[in-house]
Amino acid sequence: QILGTPMLELVAPAMQAVIQDYIAKRASGLDTPLRYAVRLLRRDGSEFEADAHVAIFEQEGIKYTIPTFRDLTASRAANHQLESTLNALPDLMFRVDEDLRILEFRTSNTGILYAPPEAFLGKTFADVLPLTAAATISAAVLETLKSGSHRGGVYSLELPNGLSWFELSMSLMKGQVGPKRQVIVLCRDITKKKNSEDRLRESLEETEELYNNAPCGYHSIDREGIFIRINDTELRWLGYSRHEVVGVLRVSDLYTEEGKLRFQQIFGEYKKGRTLRDYPFTLVRKDGTLLPVLLNSDPIFNEHGEFVMSRSTVFDMTEQNRLQAEKMQAQARLVQSEKLASLGVLAAGVAHEINNPLMIIQGYIDLLNAENALSTKNNLSDAAGRIATIVKSLSTFARADSTLNQKIDLNKVVRDTLIFCENI
Repeated sequence: QILGTPMLELVAPAMQAVIQDYIAKRASGLDTPLRYAVRLLRRDGSEFEADAHVAIFEQEGIKYTIPTFRDLTASRAANHQLESTLNALPDLMFRVDEDLRILEFRTSNTGILYAPPEAFLGKTFADVLPLTAAATISAAVLETLKSGSHRGGVYSLELPNGLSWFELSMSLMKGQVGPKRQVIVLCRDITKKKNSEDRLRESLEETEELYNNAPCGYHSIDREGIFIRINDTELRWLGYSRHEVVGVLRVSDLYTEEGKLRFQQIFGEYKKGRTLRDYPFTLVRKDGTLLPVLLNSDPIFNEHGEFVMSRSTVFDMTEQNRLQAEKMQAQARLVQSEKLASLGVLAAGVAHEINNPLMIIQGYIDLLNAENALSTKNNLSDAAGRIATIVKSLSTFARADSTLNQKIDLNKVVRDTLIFCENI
């Protein structure tokens, strides 16, 4: 169907004159390009774009034209899609040669450009950007020329809207035409990410500062009882440095012998979920002195229910214990003062009570010459015993209390108390 058809009939009408002129010039030996773009007609009348290459040769005095065509429809569609994609990228994209000269750039956001677009083309980064940023980008390009790619370089620029941060990603172009190698440079605006990271880091630093300088001690131990974390406050109390404790000491290494036994008894239950509240322990400092503490601790488990670590808070009880001892001493002095005050009230009554048995003794002395001397002696002895009991009870009441753990006869205590009360 096509053989014998004039070639121009296959060309879109709008281009027929152009093609006819081109072929004539080629046939006349005029300097014309070897390739050109043309729009051809399909059988259904629709047009498509093609890349044409025309060769002309002469045989037996006749000149022949041999054009070859390549359909550009798919290529144009791909290029259009690529163009749309590149225009939609939020990044800055540069194409530079091995001399670091900018050949092309693209961006959908001119607000992140340090200089006007026309200032970039044909220039190097050192010509346009501040020294530090230019040096970072140039070093990354040179690395890409050697290794084929680069990831992770970061630089900052002071733009009208404030300090902005950019992350570099580069790749060496493949299959390029020309004597000089070229590199594709992507610069992604990471200002929001960087600011978020900075805020997070500051928050973590503040949390770490609060943790280390809290008025109480904090520490964590693993399932073997070895310290995995401890704050500065507790280290100061104990007199150790961090490298002497973390990963080295077990928490039981800081307990007294009694504390070690108690720890062995409760640690198994603790790892199963038991919490500790206001649990008294005595820690041994590095210099051997003792530190009384109250421990509050919660076990931490992973998603499988396995014990991972402890989260413990320790309170130094040295001052509280001192204040408690002073309070008890003050209470004891108060009780003693009240007893001494009571003695003044008791003195008159006690003197009267002592005087009664003394009169009895005196009367029985007068009867010693009587015939019932043994009975008189016994009565004298009873009266003297009553005096001794009253004086002893009074002395016991008046003296300061002292704590002594021993077995006692409660019945005797009650009898002595009754005797004392009967003679008040």
